[in-house]
Amino acid sequence: MLHNGIYFHNVTELEPNDGLPGWTLHRFPKEVRHHISEKGRWKAVQSNGCELRFVTDAKHVRVTVASQETNGRVFVFRGTSSIRPIRFNRASCRRCSSMRPSVSMM
Repeated sequence: MLHNGIYFHNVTELEPNDGLPGWTLHRFPKEVRHHISEKGRWKAVQSNGCELRFVTDAKHVRVTVASQETNGRVFVFRGTSSIRPIRFNRASCRRCSSMRPSVSMM
């Protein structure tokens, strides 16, 4: 899925986020999420395996991530090389800054 010049890998829908700025990443469309089991719905809204992919000539990039339900972890990559993992607490935002990364959410 492409949105504002960013390719959202393993994401089918973006939904305005309640309580935190930005978007909720959904791996399954709304029509599917509402017709599966409760456990399936819970799993479907988790962003595990979602990636934000982009190309830039900028020296630095800022990406802000948040998690409402659980603590989170983001892996920052430049191409196929991992730069570093970043951890953040639930219900908080964390700004990730790095030199020319692509970002993978796991």
